[in-house]
Amino acid sequence: FPAVGAEVYLDGQLLPEDEGGVMDRLTSWLDQQQWSGDWSSGSAAQKAAYGKVVEVANSASSAPWVALGVGQALLLYFWWLGDGLEVNIEAARLSLSMHWLSIQYVGCNVPELPADLWQHHHCTWRWRHAAMIPSEVGATLARRPA
Repeated sequence: FPAVGAEVYLDGQLLPEDEGGVMDRLTSWLDQQQWSGDWSSGSAAQKAAYGKVVEVANSASSAPWVALGVGQALLLYFWWLGDGLEVNIEAARLSLSMHWLSIQYVGCNVPELPADLWQHHHCTWRWRHAAMIPSEVGATLARRPA
């Protein structure tokens, strides 16, 4: 993995420099936010949490180990706008860019990647998200009135 050396913080806490640790920390933190009683669709608490996740995403170019966790967090906690079935296009696009960065970070885009590393890095799972997200966004945008 490239040694980039950036420190990334979430709510004042240093995130670990590994994908699994970041994903665990993000989802634990977002679970706490979501179940705090202050979280509802469009609430200040939800918007603030989204802003902090976006801040972490903005560090991904120098700390690519955060990309997978951010991409998943955006899918799990910010996919929908409001309480209906409208996809949050902004969150979906950012999630896609984070999944793509995670694919590149671990080499899942390299055709010569050995099969054991392909499995170890869960490349199939990463690629499924990279295929699913734009499909869902495209379907959502196609249903919008012109």
